[in-house]
Amino acid sequence: MSPGIRRSGKNTYIYAQARGNDMKLLLVSVEPDEAVVMQLKVDPDKLNAFINEHTSESHRHHDK
Repeated sequence: MSPGIRRSGKNTYIYAQARGNDMKLLLVSVEPDEAVVMQLKVDPDKLNAFINEHTSESHRHHDK
């Protein structure tokens, strides 16, 4: 696993590891006064379908 993102004012780390057909993610967000840690297992195919469904042309017109 390797960290992914660093933002000004807070640090955000995203670790990803392939686990068979799934992807294991660990998200860590650290601010001066709090921290959030989230671990999840994701099916990449289902995640991709979800993203495609929610970024289709029919949904994009709401952002204009």
